[in-house]
Amino acid sequence: MLLKDYLAPELVFFDDSSPDKEAAIRFLCDEIARVHHLDASLLFREVMDREQKMTTGMGSHIAVPHARIETLDRFHLACLITKNGIDFQSLDDKDVNIIVLLLSPGRMVKEHISLLSKISYFLTDEGNFQKLLDARSFEDIEETIRAY
Repeated sequence: MLLKDYLAPELVFFDDSSPDKEAAIRFLCDEIARVHHLDASLLFREVMDREQKMTTGMGSHIAVPHARIETLDRFHLACLITKNGIDFQSLDDKDVNIIVLLLSPGRMVKEHISLLSKISYFLTDEGNFQKLLDARSFEDIEETIRAY
């Protein structure tokens, strides 16, 4: 299970407009839905239901909103990188610069937890975080996540 196998170039975005938390999540859900022909409103509702239980703003300028969705048959990732930061009500009260949205099949609990852990481990490495923040293309990101 390598991150590079789940992240597609058409689902990586660089945006300095600093939308709010809800707008960022909606945007990523809409894009996953567009690319994979899924129901955007269902995706958004499931992610926001999870987000209301506890923020997925992990701290250290990182957020990993996620949901397990019964109707999915595969994992979906999307990434938004913004230098300006977004208020995500993070655990450390710092704005978020990197958001990785993870959508998982409902029945694949172990794999969901494993992928969440891998994403968190990767992003909390200061070198990886900085490389992603400095990236301006999918190719830059691809080079960084190659071994993960």
